[in-house]
Amino acid sequence: MTLQENFVPRIYLKFISNVVLVMEGNSKLLVSPNGEFVICYQKFLHSSTVTVYHHHKDLKTEIPIEERITAIAISSDSRFFIYSNDFDVKFIDVATKEQARIFEGISEHQIDNLWMSPDGNYIAVDTFDQSISLIDLSSEEVFIFRDIHESRINSLAFSFDSQYFVSTSQDKSIKVFDLQSKQLVHQFSTIDDSNNLRFSTIYLTIFQAPANHACFGPDNHTIAAGSTDIHLYDLQTKSHSMTIENPHKKEGYTVAEIALSPSGKTLFFDCMKKGKSFPQFYRLDSNLSSGNSSIFF
Repeated sequence: MTLQENFVPRIYLKFISNVVLVMEGNSKLLVSPNGEFVICYQKFLHSSTVTVYHHHKDLKTEIPIEERITAIAISSDSRFFIYSNDFDVKFIDVATKEQARIFEGISEHQIDNLWMSPDGNYIAVDTFDQSISLIDLSSEEVFIFRDIHESRINSLAFSFDSQYFVSTSQDKSIKVFDLQSKQLVHQFSTIDDSNNLRFSTIYLTIFQAPANHACFGPDNHTIAAGSTDIHLYDLQTKSHSMTIENPHKKEGYTVAEIALSPSGKTLFFDCMKKGKSFPQFYRLDSNLSSGNSSIFF
């Protein structure tokens, strides 16, 4: 896959399974898993218009949403986009523009992030009370992980095989959950100044800074975590496998977003400070590069 440098100015990319999320300012773009359309929306407005660009057909469709959108995702079969308002999760049919499904009252607290598992069976949302709600789309049961973190949850992500999901938080921790057992798994401790790793059973604490973002690699046991620097961990061997230094750390930038490509060959991360960002690409078998238009998947 080749990304054209002029596709989106100051491009920002996040790979979650086979979905690419592109963001610029307050606007957000989601590319459908089948690659047929792109969705554009704005977060936290009192009302919003979701615009669907069918780029192969040169067709644009606008879908008015008469309430604010706190988060959005596209279903794994590309039939629906799923959005959350403050407390509900709703499915909109992309073809008919009609509401197809709703889960009401998911939480008593505002929904902040929303993700769908790659297999299309689960939706995970986090709320401002530091809890996570896991929706089983087959049984329509909602399982709530309460008081998971001590501070705001920054991100959620599923493993490629939909067996695990990971959450990151301002409390400097990353927590990994097993979807079947609904339990916390794979516990790590703090990485200290000597880069030693001590294994425990509940969570991974990143040294000195909030855990801004984490993702799984395609092998489903590699986790890449972004904070002051980037750390790669192997959940099978329970070991720290690699540290990638943030090139803008001395200027006060932190790693705000991170992703591994579906092949696991390329790492993307965005160094941010007060709204200014430095997108970086890293070939895991090569060197750091900035502004490279070719990503190897």
